[in-house]
Amino acid sequence: MSNTPLTPFKTVEEAVRFYEAVFDGLSESFLVVDKDWTIICINQSAIPTGANRGEYLNQNLLDKFPHLRNEGVMERIERVFASGEANIELYVRRTTADGFTGYFHRKLLPLKIHGLVEAVIFIVDNVHEERLAQLHAKDAEFRYQQIVETMNLVSFRCDASGKFTYINNAVLAVFGFSPPEMLGTPFSQYVFPDDIGTMWRVFWQIVNQDKPFGKMENRIIARDGAIKYMRWNFHPVFDRAGKIVGSQGVGEDVTDQQAYISEVLASREKYRGLFNTVPSPLIIIKTDGEIVNVNRAACKFLRYPQQELLKRSVRDFVSEAHIFEDLWQRLHEKGRVQETLTFMRADQSRVRVPTHGTRFGRYLALILQHEV
Repeated sequence: MSNTPLTPFKTVEEAVRFYEAVFDGLSESFLVVDKDWTIICINQSAIPTGANRGEYLNQNLLDKFPHLRNEGVMERIERVFASGEANIELYVRRTTADGFTGYFHRKLLPLKIHGLVEAVIFIVDNVHEERLAQLHAKDAEFRYQQIVETMNLVSFRCDASGKFTYINNAVLAVFGFSPPEMLGTPFSQYVFPDDIGTMWRVFWQIVNQDKPFGKMENRIIARDGAIKYMRWNFHPVFDRAGKIVGSQGVGEDVTDQQAYISEVLASREKYRGLFNTVPSPLIIIKTDGEIVNVNRAACKFLRYPQQELLKRSVRDFVSEAHIFEDLWQRLHEKGRVQETLTFMRADQSRVRVPTHGTRFGRYLALILQHEV
């Protein structure tokens, strides 16, 4: 229905009969009042439970619906009569004659005959469930944003071209730019040049190839020129028609993690160098006896290549099973023991070697006091 109905009717009575026939089956509450506030048309949805149409037709609007007096409806109806323009209110919270309190759309439309406003059409549409769903969604989004803010995650939304349409305050601490500065700018503007291609490839899969989610790590350049590492998780944004119109998600600053990983890798390389340069044979085993690492001296002593030693049990190379099991038990109990063991080598030779055992975490280290 348009805001100003164009009617072919010659009289108000013709219009009333027409609207009554059309709107009686609708769920919206519908009634028409004349300039004297008399109800000249009312559909079944507008009639309270247990009442009939005859009790309301030709009765004063305020006598039948007194609660409207406190809702400012009368002033709005008078404005429609005076201006000839519609008056529409969305998501009004009100209590009906049946005692139900909820959210409604309320529309007051002029009914014109020969260009003059002769009556006002009053339509009330119950949108309570729809409004509750909207409020619930807004509340859920607010709570989600609170969690994101607490975790110092960068929350963002981009359109299909990759430009920011939303970004939260956490971005300032990471990027050095405020949300207003970044809105409308492309994501790629802040990405380290070597990582732009990867970023666009993942984004393209989300927006154009219906990929349900994407994960990516890249470097960004902050306002002060600092290069930071970000880990992103994002998914598509759909419009009401189900069309993908962009992407949204969260990003985490993992610069410190990357620095730690780099330090660990450097330490590991340093450990490998030291491990392999120790002149004494070293054998690292799990608590069940499986060999997980050996240095070059151990391979040379046992006369096996490293790959043949790994995954085998250290028991395969010790002659005195009872002595080894005793050492094994004491090692588990005390964490540090010493014993002389006889090792069998690949050429079937046997060598007795003082062996020092140390436990660390989930692993045990056997150090053979025998320089190769």
